[in-house]
Amino acid sequence: METRDNDSPEPVYVNVTREGSIQDDFGMQLEPPEDGSTVQHPPNGGLRAWLIVLSCTGINALLAGGLVLLSYCLTSMSNDTDIPSGTLQEISFEYLALIQMYSALAAIVMIILGYRVTIAIGAGLLMVTFIILSYLEGNEGLIKFLMYGPVAIGASFIQFGGFIPVLEYFTTKRMAALFLARLGAFIGSIVPVIIYIVVPEKITAKWRDVLRGSTGICVGIGLLGMTLKELKLTMRDDESTTFVQRTFGVFKKNILKNVLLWCTCIVYFFYQWGIETPKAELSTSLLRLDLGDSLSKILSYALCPYVGLALGTFLAWLFNKMAFQQKSRLYMLNLEDKRLTIIFGVLAASTFLSSIGCFIAPSVLDFGYFTTFNLLFSSFNAFCEGVRDSSVPDVFGRENTKIVEGLIIMSSGIGGIITSEIGGAMDNGDDNDWKKIFRYGGGMLLVSSVVTIAVFVADKIKALDVIHAKIPGNSNVPLRPFNNERIENRRNSKEHGATSGVHNKGFE
Repeated sequence: METRDNDSPEPVYVNVTREGSIQDDFGMQLEPPEDGSTVQHPPNGGLRAWLIVLSCTGINALLAGGLVLLSYCLTSMSNDTDIPSGTLQEISFEYLALIQMYSALAAIVMIILGYRVTIAIGAGLLMVTFIILSYLEGNEGLIKFLMYGPVAIGASFIQFGGFIPVLEYFTTKRMAALFLARLGAFIGSIVPVIIYIVVPEKITAKWRDVLRGSTGICVGIGLLGMTLKELKLTMRDDESTTFVQRTFGVFKKNILKNVLLWCTCIVYFFYQWGIETPKAELSTSLLRLDLGDSLSKILSYALCPYVGLALGTFLAWLFNKMAFQQKSRLYMLNLEDKRLTIIFGVLAASTFLSSIGCFIAPSVLDFGYFTTFNLLFSSFNAFCEGVRDSSVPDVFGRENTKIVEGLIIMSSGIGGIITSEIGGAMDNGDDNDWKKIFRYGGGMLLVSSVVTIAVFVADKIKALDVIHAKIPGNSNVPLRPFNNERIENRRNSKEHGATSGVHNKGFE
């Protein structure tokens, strides 16, 4: 379902040549995009964009490494304070869910102040909070305030700034760039985990010193953030926007009235509600599995979430290349117009399979099963997020990427917080509580699958188009025909290029 207004001008799709110049679909030369790039002439790669990808990779790596070190410090904090380790572990899980919830705030700040300032604010909040935490003696209330407030907000701002520039600077290579940027999170997470498991005896630094040293990570994030060149996608001169639209970046008047956007938020709300509890239980299952002194098994299981992150993101890139790239043998022109419909189908299938895995887990306390399930579960999660993020600019308009991503990720965060609270209430300290929590997670994954299927079916039968057209202020003309016209324009442009002998030198 397309969110562009029916009377909006058709955007010109551009490609970057190997020399760095830009061409439209007819091979016409265009000027390289500057800060005032328009929606009609958006950027598409180039040297500057790939340098930004490298910066985002470094930002994600430093943030992931910093959060792993923070988790280590929270675990060690119970030794020097009177706060129970279980409470600190609960705080560690809950603040991670809050990072997603603050994404809408991060989107608004980025729209108003830009990439650099958003990441600088996030790095500053983390640095100041790390210093304060390093001097605490055991004030549980203050620790919760710092973790749920400044730490979660700072991490959210940095995380948001680590992938939004990639989505806005690329078109044909967006998923490849996103894969490289998120590879940083894999590298930043896996290195400290390997060190902690393989050579724990060489880790002699106290948690207070680790927190103070982590301020250097925050400085590095801030410096890398300064290398991100601002990009503001502006509208044509004949497009009128209100002050509120310009302030919050909502250039298309109907974007916040779009039914598909809110249906997507609902789908990911229930999706996160379903996956959050199994994710938390899988991360602590290492303590329940009888692995003895087998370093290889311990390392294999502990690295599953991070290997799954890299594998799932790679599969998302491969899927995007096969399904949506015109040079692919499997490319179907009509398929590109149904990106979210396809994503909903994949999401429904993955949550259903994950729910079956959750129901089986309490009866099979086995290393092989839990390792396989953990790897597949993490890969499904990364795959679904990767395909979704790469599709948002095409489905909702690149000029609306920030606000749409902020709302979707915020919805996920709210679902994660709710299910974390429910899961925590179910844990009464009994040895078999984890079985109940797994079954609860499986049930919520089934609910998520049902909700996703309902939205999938509604979109297939065009019910969302009818609802969208009936909302006051929206066009009464169904949006599907406009998409068909857009596809026809692409087909005609390709045929024109073939008959005229003009070959696009852009590389896919």
